Amino acid sequence: MSIIKDRNIFWHYKEKMWFLDRSATEPAYHLGAVGITYPDPRYHITRLDGVNFYVLEYVIRGSGTLRVENQVFHPRAGDCYLMHPDTFLEYWSNPEDPWEKLWINISGPLPQALITSYALENSVLFRNCPLHEEFSAMIDLVGNPDSKTALKLALQLHKIIANLSSHRMNLTFEQSSRSGLLLREYIHKHFREQLKLTDLAKFISRTPEQTVRIFKKEFGVTPMNYLQSYRLNYARQYLTNTRYTLRMIASELGFSNSYYFAAWFKKQTGISPGKFRKSR
Repeated sequence: MSIIKDRNIFWHYKEKMWFLDRSATEPAYHLGAVGITYPDPRYHITRLDGVNFYVLEYVIRGSGTLRVENQVFHPRAGDCYLMHPDTFLEYWSNPEDPWEKLWINISGPLPQALITSYALENSVLFRNCPLHEEFSAMIDLVGNPDSKTALKLALQLHKIIANLSSHRMNLTFEQSSRSGLLLREYIHKHFREQLKLTDLAKFISRTPEQTVRIFKKEFGVTPMNYLQSYRLNYARQYLTNTRYTLRMIASELGFSNSYYFAAWFKKQTGISPGKFRKSR
């Protein structure tokens, strides 16, 4: 088994990497590299077309920002995150508190099967996930290889993925109620804005799919349906209890003009806002 051990590769940033010969682990998986990124306020990476491997990272200290497609996350010390292949990625350290992190680049049937089996295909950020020892063990295995390194790495990867899944499930169970209440409060405060599901997901650091599940479990409807109902209730109140023009009501509710508001109201209720007002 050939290995490049203790090789310092800094490229543009302060990083240390370890590599493993592809023949040692294929066809089950290919370990592209493992490594550590040291604090550097200039650290900023953009991958427009993504990468052809999974990236697992654990933040030891500091903080940064991660953009995955149209989602933005803010990992900090103690967090893990998982970047999936073939996805737009951009990530950078906080210049005032640059992160130090451990990372694993891996591809092949094994990681794909594990991530699918543990239903992590849409998961990105794992808050307060204590996996420092597991990531360090992965690096130590590459840095000190023996005849069983390939098997040990596979088992260690399985342990990391299983822990991520367990952590996500426990966190969802413990915090779903709190997250649901926070989402509802956020909608109440911002319902006049052009809210999108991605805005709500960003607010609680979850994927859109997780956000829908959390809110629906708590209130029985999706957050976007709740938003429509909440906005409609306000519209009915304005039409019933004020002399506001349709233009004024549209402005109060965040619509660009009265025509759009009228079309939306009719779609929601089956009648125009004018007929609704006359019926009161």
